[in-house]
Amino acid sequence: MARRETVVLTNMCMVYDNQGNILVEDRLDPDWPGVTFPGGHVEPGESFTQEGKAFWIKRSELENYRLPVNFDQMIQVFEDERLGEHYVHVVDGQVVRELL
Repeated sequence: MARRETVVLTNMCMVYDNQGNILVEDRLDPDWPGVTFPGGHVEPGESFTQEGKAFWIKRSELENYRLPVNFDQMIQVFEDERLGEHYVHVVDGQVVRELL
């Protein structure tokens, strides 16, 4: 039986220092605006800075910024040693999020 699924694979990372700072990106994309971690993919010919402005903030100040929907689940993956992955997929037209 042949089975085929279309997927888009991306990555995201949390870069931090020992003074409590984290590197974030203020995204320009109107479909997913807000402050998030650097990551994703780069299209051919696209600049690394085309998606938004990257800057350092204190981790304790993160909640003061406009964050994408379900960002709290993403940050759990980086801060909870028991978790390792965050999946977003579509089932019957509905977005499903899972923490693994």
